[in-house]
Amino acid sequence: MANLHNVFEPQSYSEAKGIPKWEQAMEAEFQSLQKNHTWTLSDLPTGKKPISCKWLYKVKYKADGTLDKYKAHLVARGFSQKEGIDYETFAPTAKMSTIWLVLALAAQFSWKVHQMDVNSAFLNGDLQEEIYMMQPPGFKVADQEQKVCRLVKALYGLKQAPRAWYMKIDKYLTDHGFQRSPSDANLYIKHIGDDILFVVVYVDDLIITGSSAHLIHGIKQDLASEVLAYFILQVILYCFFTCFRIVNGYTLKAFL
Repeated sequence: MANLHNVFEPQSYSEAKGIPKWEQAMEAEFQSLQKNHTWTLSDLPTGKKPISCKWLYKVKYKADGTLDKYKAHLVARGFSQKEGIDYETFAPTAKMSTIWLVLALAAQFSWKVHQMDVNSAFLNGDLQEEIYMMQPPGFKVADQEQKVCRLVKALYGLKQAPRAWYMKIDKYLTDHGFQRSPSDANLYIKHIGDDILFVVVYVDDLIITGSSAHLIHGIKQDLASEVLAYFILQVILYCFFTCFRIVNGYTLKAFL
């Protein structure tokens, strides 16, 4: 297992180029960007300056430390953006006390807990600003190399990316009958008859639990089609703790 943690992580596109695993990871990310209609190619308007972009590479590991996957992220170099002109940044974050409370309720009532990790979370928020970006290294369109990407949706690295994502997931949940908790803007609650459903949003992770397995299945399927999320059933990996499903409830184990 120790050798797995020595897997080479490139520091630039030139280092990743020619390595099949990393080329596949970049291709998967690029296809995700295309599927999300993240940008359109256009000529750069007079007076506009495009921001640059770069690839970041990370090896992901499972809870037991074994290799999970190779992940490549296309990141916009948003350091050239000007606050108040190019972006607004505020986006709330779930409180750890809220997460613990929801998991404690699940343990008390033997509810199943589901994690949904949103693929390319920051890609899903719609942009209001007019932002242009250079084409990604290794993926410039033939015969259109001089064109730039006009961003339609938020991208990793943009200053407003977290806010754009939060606004999108907030609208989706409230449109589907969830109410935002007055004590935590990232806790959403839905009552249907005698059943209750909780969704906690923490950046690009969603924690879903409640009294009805049928309702949980429904919201998972809806989210998977709407925000390109995938789920991990009955095992939660989250910040400072892990939560293991057992026969008659949950065991909460904290990592200090």
